[in-house]
Amino acid sequence: MVHLEEDKWIESNYTMPGVGQLGTVVVKTRFKSIENYLHKMFQVAERDPYLHRFVYIKTRREAVTEKPSESELYYIYDDTLLVDAVVDNDVVDSKKKEKRISVIENALNCARSQKSDDGQPAILEEYENGSGKMVEVSKDGESKFNIRFLYRNRATRECLMKEGNILEAYVYYVIWKNAFVDDVKLNVAFTWEARKPEDALEKGAITNEIDLICTRNMQTYCISCKQSMPRTEYLQEIKYFADYFGIDGRAVLVTTNPGTGRNQRKNNADLISSRSQKMKVYYIDRKMLGETAEDMKSRLPQYIQNIFDGKAEWMEIPTGRGKES
Repeated sequence: MVHLEEDKWIESNYTMPGVGQLGTVVVKTRFKSIENYLHKMFQVAERDPYLHRFVYIKTRREAVTEKPSESELYYIYDDTLLVDAVVDNDVVDSKKKEKRISVIENALNCARSQKSDDGQPAILEEYENGSGKMVEVSKDGESKFNIRFLYRNRATRECLMKEGNILEAYVYYVIWKNAFVDDVKLNVAFTWEARKPEDALEKGAITNEIDLICTRNMQTYCISCKQSMPRTEYLQEIKYFADYFGIDGRAVLVTTNPGTGRNQRKNNADLISSRSQKMKVYYIDRKMLGETAEDMKSRLPQYIQNIFDGKAEWMEIPTGRGKES
């Protein structure tokens, strides 16, 4: 509240109850959006007062895209580990509605069952909501359902909330574990034409990030990991980074999107695969990796090993199912 007042988002003379006391919060603001946000913020804080920590930041980065902004931006976000959300169940068929809830609940239960070395939950833990369920039909009707659980820690939350984080971490682990390269770095950010760290904060600064950069035998490998459906721009981007920043650079794009797999393959999946060969980008998709976790665990290290070894027929792996027509 102090920060909001200093930056003129709210008017002065707001009042709040003392620590550990009950009372009324009085805030005056000229902005409807601030009013709505503060209303929601106080609602969740009142319901679960010990689970919320609101953080106020000023930045020149867009919240979702993280692209540079010409003007300074202000954000308030809830740094809680609690997920308490109402989700639209837009499936029409009643049986499919139930199946959708069951699939989500099974996935959450699977995550909850993962244990750390000390026997404690490693990823998620149940938050008591009276029903003993992490997913249930909303009181508003079958068109919505409630999801409620706790992330085990902030590192887990950050990993799971950003698409692609898990894939990046797994590819990094495969490379590091098998010692394919001389060095490997994860999430390498750089600012164009920057001579010192402060340049990244300058107005209009252009910043990019490469998921993984590896070096082996005086060669650079730039690797992009995508869980979204790949597009031609993704190939162009990683190819440009490899050519511009690499030493005899090699570009690699890995995707696990189901639309690039054998069973749910979309029409443009083959087009992307064909373009990758013309652009000389090593492209590994779901069809090559297989439909199961065991397939991926077996095949991904073999493809990467072949790429780093410089094999012309790098898609040929011992299973006999790697390269497909």
